[in-house]
Amino acid sequence: MALPIEEVLAEWREAERTRDGLPPGDPQRDEMERRIRTLRRTYRGLARSIEHSYAAIDNARDHIEASRAVLRRAFEAEEEERRRAAADGTSEPAPI
Repeated sequence: MALPIEEVLAEWREAERTRDGLPPGDPQRDEMERRIRTLRRTYRGLARSIEHSYAAIDNARDHIEASRAVLRRAFEAEEEERRRAAADGTSEPAPI
């Protein structure tokens, strides 16, 4: 199954081929021109939506990685506190 953007692109190309095959002055050329403009706008809108989606995904990945880094630092600090507590002979680490 083709993605909507691929379908729109295929229709846009077909409309251009059809228009180019019509003789100048043919009333169908004007209709094909309108159709081509509509398909072009639709294609560009879909392409922008895809770009925004990729940007949102990249942004989410950045947030996830930043969160993981914070968690990793907290875990490491807790582990370090446990090691100190063990070295000091106390069973409980000091509150952070």
